[in-house]
Amino acid sequence: WGGGWWGGGAGVADGAAGASGVEELTVETEKQCTNELEQVSDWAATLREPVQPVKEVGAALLTEVGVGQETLTSECYLSAFGANLASSSGGVGPGDGRARYSSLGAIRARRWVMPIISDYSCDARRMRPVDGDVLGDESLTTTQADCDAFAGKPLSVLGLDAHVRRVSRSALGLDDVCDHLRFDVLKHPHARSRVALDMHARLEADTALYAGRHNSALASHLTVVPTSARTGWPEKPDEAAAAFENAALQLQPLLDDLRARRRLDADYVARALPCIERTANHVELGEGALDDNGALARRRTPGSGQRPRTKSLPELEARTAFVLRQLAGAEAKVSLDFVFCLLISSKASTDLRALNPFIDEAQAEALLDLVVSAVCHATRVGQSNRCITEAGELIRLLQAAAAEARGPSGRASADTLVNVSLHAEALAEMLGTSRHYVNAETTAYDPRLLLFEFIHNILLRKAQVELVDEFVASVREGRPLVKQMLMGGGKTTVISPILSLMLGDGASLVVQMMPPALLEQTKATLRSAFSSIIRKRVFSLSFDRSSTVSWRIVDKLRSAVAHRGVVLCTATSVKSVQLRLLEKLDVLRDPRRKHHPSMERDVRALAHVVKMFQEAGVLIMDEVDLLLHPLRSELNFPVGDKLPLDFSPERWTLAIHLLDAIFAVGREGTMAVPFQQSSRARALLEELRVEVERGYAEHCLQASPHLVLLNEEWYAQRMKPVMARWAVLWLEAQHVTGLSSTQVVAYVMRNGALAAQEAWAGDEAWVRTEVRDRPEEDAADGGAATALRRLYALAGRQLSPKGFKMLNLVADWVGTLLPHCLQKISRVTFGLLSEEEYARLQISEPLMPRSRFKLAIPFVGKDVPARASEFAHPDVIIGLTVLAFRYEGLRRVDFEDDVINLVRTNFEKEVGPFPLRKSAVMYEDWVEQAGGGGAGGGAPWARE
Repeated sequence: WGGGWWGGGAGVADGAAGASGVEELTVETEKQCTNELEQVSDWAATLREPVQPVKEVGAALLTEVGVGQETLTSECYLSAFGANLASSSGGVGPGDGRARYSSLGAIRARRWVMPIISDYSCDARRMRPVDGDVLGDESLTTTQADCDAFAGKPLSVLGLDAHVRRVSRSALGLDDVCDHLRFDVLKHPHARSRVALDMHARLEADTALYAGRHNSALASHLTVVPTSARTGWPEKPDEAAAAFENAALQLQPLLDDLRARRRLDADYVARALPCIERTANHVELGEGALDDNGALARRRTPGSGQRPRTKSLPELEARTAFVLRQLAGAEAKVSLDFVFCLLISSKASTDLRALNPFIDEAQAEALLDLVVSAVCHATRVGQSNRCITEAGELIRLLQAAAAEARGPSGRASADTLVNVSLHAEALAEMLGTSRHYVNAETTAYDPRLLLFEFIHNILLRKAQVELVDEFVASVREGRPLVKQMLMGGGKTTVISPILSLMLGDGASLVVQMMPPALLEQTKATLRSAFSSIIRKRVFSLSFDRSSTVSWRIVDKLRSAVAHRGVVLCTATSVKSVQLRLLEKLDVLRDPRRKHHPSMERDVRALAHVVKMFQEAGVLIMDEVDLLLHPLRSELNFPVGDKLPLDFSPERWTLAIHLLDAIFAVGREGTMAVPFQQSSRARALLEELRVEVERGYAEHCLQASPHLVLLNEEWYAQRMKPVMARWAVLWLEAQHVTGLSSTQVVAYVMRNGALAAQEAWAGDEAWVRTEVRDRPEEDAADGGAATALRRLYALAGRQLSPKGFKMLNLVADWVGTLLPHCLQKISRVTFGLLSEEEYARLQISEPLMPRSRFKLAIPFVGKDVPARASEFAHPDVIIGLTVLAFRYEGLRRVDFEDDVINLVRTNFEKEVGPFPLRKSAVMYEDWVEQAGGGGAGGGAPWARE
């Protein structure tokens, strides 16, 4: 560059010389650029004559995007390679006899377009024949008869009337289904309530409906098999063997037809897929084309159906630039997955033309018709495969039956005949399978169901289609709906994915709820269903009391709505969101508690989540009977100040007293309550032992793994009277007076007849005045109801408030709480956390309350404690905790940290010589009962 300022010259003079050198270099460079541009112009002009190397290179490039070699003109090549730049760059003008072309660089490149489907909301299309000539392949042509077959029975093209017939139940030798219940429960006491009567009426109606459907229905049956496939075969061995062999031979033509149809359909799909991709990406570049000799030719462009019209120069340049951008990777190509997914888009043509703006409406519709035809042929390939497998197995069974008939036994075995019958019925049903969502008259159908069949290689059952339609209609009308399906009906694998597809419209929040045991299975099923062709995001919402509240939850739900995704969660997560919001609000409204600025933000986030659930949410519940079960799905968050349990310690001592009787029966009358010297107590325990043994014999009680109540009615009749009299002992020990023992038992058992037998003293005559007789009721029950009302009034007058509380608590325990607790199984439905389980749960639940370790908690399975749940009713917690410690025993940490510390504290408060203090004597008694003895006698701290 000549020194000076750039070259390191020593002075200004040298710098000036350097600047002069730069000017000379600039002039020389401009001259060289002008010469090169003139050469480029001359080269572009020579392209007007066919040049073989250029033609081969251009054809090789453009063929990659579906543009045929014969469609390329010399003008195309000129545009493609950027010939004839602007006149200022030295191009030649029209006076030279050479054409003048614009530069492709002047064409403004469009922004990157992603292959995205607008929505999945197209709910109606029509099956139409495919014109293969329009698509450039006449072998892809289909007829209206083909459309009718696909709309009804896809395999009807085989002539099913020769192989399958429809017969009634009577023709099959089956009796009619009974149209009424075979049992009568209306005489049972529990069947007299309004709910029970309504349920009985529904059962009657469902039974009649089921019988009507099945008695009038016609079943598909193979013509080569006798109507009664189990008993309709000949009796003689030779005739039976010949009949089996003849049936197998008659099935062979059907098997051959199925294989031929499968081959034809598979060939059709193999030809259709390349044509679909080629047509979707095709760009017509012009009218003129070069043939192999370099001469201009004309042809019909695939997908147009007409001769291509002459393109203007700007349009031709735009098309050519688009093709070149495709080659360079600057334009997305239309994939097969994208084209298939267009079927369920309400803006299919718009979505397709976003990727290929040079395909017109007619071409797009012809392309979609071909896609539908390919989908139907592919689905029929899967149906043919299933029928071929079933037919082959049936032929094998018939040949085996013939061999058995010719064998030593002289007849086919019963198992073989049953298998023949089952496989024949299955094959007949497969051959006659129909599409139940297509209108036979208009051939209108829901493309989402068709595409779902194609993805999963199935044909939807009629019950599944009707259930989906009913659910979608109920959501549109804003009303809830509950339906029941038998196992194997496709709730998780078919119904749930289809509903998630249809209801996710970009405005609704689709939430699918299921029990925790099904969460991972459902997640895997949905992700598998929406991972190919139809792509949906599957989100998981996991939330509990210890979860951190943030706006990320709101963002996740908004993303699920925007992307038409589905949110999976358990009932605990949804309930925890609502309870956590209430808990936060409870803290904010209490001025005594500390308020952090972030709490208001958390409340707003939770409130927004709840609002989305209420306003935009669509909830799909799997296993709804478990999710809405009042005892299995309850979730409580204790909030506010902790207060002592009302009526303590009587609530604990009563539960211990009642349950000790149950354990004393198994310990030969050894009691843990202070009634060892009571003859009444020992007599009651003996009476209870007899009733328990009778309960085992009558299967009303279960002995393994411990005593479990199986029949509440038996408890009310046999066990409850004994337990009521056992509870009287506790009331007497609590100094409850004012009623006789008989009156107490009548009150506890709610037994008016027993109360009527009691003779009342003269000072109780006021009761007869206050509680008047009811002649109609007295005539019906002998005055039992009136006697019971008078007993209630007497108890309210005679007993102290505390005594009245005790009496009602005993009535609740003996009548309701005790049988409820006895029906639970330790370590299956309730139990205590072991030290290892507690340590493990503390890692996942750092805010878990200490009460879950000290009290009984729900279990969801054998040795599987609930993650965060607790029992809600305090008396149920008390009863099950007593049972849990009696069944499982004290843990070492309980004995060392709780029991011994309590005994030591009481010991320090007592007076007298250490060995004679009450706590020391009790500890020594424990050691002796455990079979040990203290060194030196007494408790360790008593010897200190």
